[in-house]
Amino acid sequence: MVKILILTTCQDCKGRAYVPVCEETSGTGAKYIRHRRCFFCDGTGKQTHWIDLHEFTRMLTAIAAEEQET
Repeated sequence: MVKILILTTCQDCKGRAYVPVCEETSGTGAKYIRHRRCFFCDGTGKQTHWIDLHEFTRMLTAIAAEEQET
């Protein structure tokens, strides 16, 4: 069976690559949010998925149909 590697937006960080951890206070007293790299996508904002050729064909057909509607 043929498989194709695709990239999708990371579901954990919503493609932002970093997630908020906690609120901190700077040396000047200003508050800010501390962030860390997303554990699930390792800071890329993308996740990889292997799908079979039939699923890939269905995805392309759906995208083509959306393009024709607009």
